[in-house]
Amino acid sequence: MARHTLNYHEGDWFAVPLNKPGYALGLVARADGRGLILAYYFGPRRNSMPNARDTGVLLPNHAVWKCLVNDQSLRNGDWPIIAHTTEWNPNMWPVPVFARFDEYDKTAVEVVYSDSLSVLRETDISLRKARHLPEDVFESPRSVEACLSQLLP
Repeated sequence: MARHTLNYHEGDWFAVPLNKPGYALGLVARADGRGLILAYYFGPRRNSMPNARDTGVLLPNHAVWKCLVNDQSLRNGDWPIIAHTTEWNPNMWPVPVFARFDEYDKTAVEVVYSDSLSVLRETDISLRKARHLPEDVFESPRSVEACLSQLLP
């Protein structure tokens, strides 16, 4: 897969327009250079475009959601970059362990990714444990906007 020319970097903060008027705030925690990013998302819903001041006190545990998402909306400017973390420390923003599960078959797999977003390992786990992990799904920007619109009233 070819690498894209990127207009964003790990540590960049961006605005996510929501389906109802308003914005969420996002952070590029990892980028594979081929169109996939790990993003952390933050509330509350903002009535106007967030700015650099809104990013200053946010920590990983403040995120309302973390997911792997296609970078198209960052590349085309639909999710505008609003700030860059000057002293980016990826260790502070870890890649979470994800889970894939099938409620019907009652099976689940823990998925561990590297910092470059390639799969390091997959391990069978209980469905109970899987329900407490973020789901291993590559989201589209539109699905992120829809989910954040529901998460942030």
